[in-house]
Amino acid sequence: MPPGAFAWFPRFPARLGLCRLVQMPGGHETCFTNPQLLAQKIIEAARD
Repeated sequence: MPPGAFAWFPRFPARLGLCRLVQMPGGHETCFTNPQLLAQKIIEAARD
């Protein structure tokens, strides 16, 4: 989406409030190329 007043970022993430950002390398097919790391990152994101 183009930047500006109606851009996706930061408008929508700002609605989340306080949240945890977890990142990992990979593309949209990470569930096929690195499922073990993806599972670890999901667990990491769910922790308090």
